[in-house]
Amino acid sequence: MRGSTWTVVMAGLLLGTAAPAEEKGPRFGADELVRILKPAADPAPLGRTRGFTPATGGPKSEPAPAPGSAGSGVVPDLKILFPFNSAELTDEARAQLDQLGRALASPELRPFRFRIAGHTDAVGSEAYNESLSARRARAVVDYLVARHGISRERLAALGLGERELADPADPASAANRRVEIRTLR
Repeated sequence: MRGSTWTVVMAGLLLGTAAPAEEKGPRFGADELVRILKPAADPAPLGRTRGFTPATGGPKSEPAPAPGSAGSGVVPDLKILFPFNSAELTDEARAQLDQLGRALASPELRPFRFRIAGHTDAVGSEAYNESLSARRARAVVDYLVARHGISRERLAALGLGERELADPADPASAANRRVEIRTLR
């Protein structure tokens, strides 16, 4: 490596401008999960003349928060990973579920129920993927109940298989293999 190139690389490393290392540990902390899963408060009732758009005369509607943002009630991908063709939780999955368990046990989320949906890629038959995604969703629910004492009545496991691909352009993509959690009202 030439001297000037080496100097630029070293300066970048020392100044923190080099590419960040891959993150370890849970993707979401308990506090962040509470902010996302606690639904935004329902808007206050509107007065007689407020809340209508001038163009249509119809009621105004605020856009719903994007999935994964505060108040949306949806975490589209918890990054709960499973070994290939398995519903066994990895150590990384359990670390993320420990954060979720703390969030679900919080006073802010105690009044709510949640849907735990398992998704797969489109490799394999539709029936097999449906069964595998259901087993994975049940594994998540079982872990939260056993490890964190979350009431099973608050958790609904659902296997969606390959029906809702996150990356439809690449049906075999690992991005499609995910667990989603949604707050139910």
